Amino acid sequence: YIPQRLEAGTVRSILDSVERRHAATPIRDDRDLWVVINNQLNINEMRDMKDHFKSSWNGRTVTITVDYERDLNLLFTTRTMEYHEKLVLN
Repeated sequence: YIPQRLEAGTVRSILDSVERRHAATPIRDDRDLWVVINNQLNINEMRDMKDHFKSSWNGRTVTITVDYERDLNLLFTTRTMEYHEKLVLN
């Protein structure tokens, strides 16, 4: 359970970094956004999570979502845990 919580915290931290970067220098397009996300994924050694990050633009507003599942082994059973994060930048 602890590794999954650490991973979820790191995903949230990556989105927080994107938000701070946007506050300092606004992100204007997908290319700029993915440079920031990929950089954070590389720093945190989470390159395998790239496919779970999605972005959608509506004018100058971008919504970034991260959805993924992990299996949690509970001794005699396994439970699938769903993780969802969302960030909206204006």
